[in-house]
Amino acid sequence: MEQSEFTFKYTGTSEIDVNLLISSLQNITNAIQDISIDSIGTPIEVKIKPFHEGSFEWIFALKESGIIGAVPLLLDAISGDGIIEKFKTVVEIVKFFKGNTVTPPRQLPNNNFEFKNESGDVKIVQGDSIGNVFNNGGNATVYNVETLYLIAGNSESIDGFEMLDKNKKKILKVDKEELKITRANIDRRITDTKAVVPNKRTVPKKNVTVFTAKPDLLGKSAWKVIYEGNTIDAKVTDAKFQKDVNDGLHMFKGGTPLEVDLEITQVLDSATKVYKNQSYNITKFHSFTEPNEQTDLFAG
Repeated sequence: MEQSEFTFKYTGTSEIDVNLLISSLQNITNAIQDISIDSIGTPIEVKIKPFHEGSFEWIFALKESGIIGAVPLLLDAISGDGIIEKFKTVVEIVKFFKGNTVTPPRQLPNNNFEFKNESGDVKIVQGDSIGNVFNNGGNATVYNVETLYLIAGNSESIDGFEMLDKNKKKILKVDKEELKITRANIDRRITDTKAVVPNKRTVPKKNVTVFTAKPDLLGKSAWKVIYEGNTIDAKVTDAKFQKDVNDGLHMFKGGTPLEVDLEITQVLDSATKVYKNQSYNITKFHSFTEPNEQTDLFAG
């Protein structure tokens, strides 16, 4: 996949707090990777180009992940531009709901989706521009986008934010009044519910590929597997699969790829306001996938 780019820009300021900067970049990246995994089953690399002097705008570059263990993209998979379009659409949907709870859409004919806000206004979105984002409610992606509204809205110096495409054409704008209303409603929800999200959450990942590093053949401890390029300890809670392993029905070697459902428990970091992975469960084994050249890295 060719590299795709977009620019995210805060307006009305020439300087921002360093914690605001870090949190902004992290939440944009989290939202894009949530969309990428929902859309194509694998994370996409998100890189940032150097800042322009005197301006707080960031150029994000997206390209196919080269992470060991990532599922290769198919030729007909969504492009980086498509992922950018989905991110923009979620930002627009949060804007449309004005900071109130984003309710799931109603599917219409011709791959269209209907969103209705608390005022009764209707927004029709073409399915290709949201894809699988709202299959599981879209909670993780919406949360990251809402956090951007809170970050900007709680800064006295920021008037709003914009998105520009790779040709520097403006494709989205949230002005000061829209930002103020959206931030106030999100703050109200925080007051009403004591938190926008809990300190801990469970994120399901359907049909992902993990690579075995150290399987537990007896079912007494966690497995070591490679997921998105990282070695993790994952507890197998699929009782049938674990029994089949115990009975010797499956054979493994270093780097054996498995298609599974993964459940990730995440905790909220109070300092950065970003969720971090805490533990992993393999809740469902689907199949062995075809090995590829990446499994050679586990030999020896």
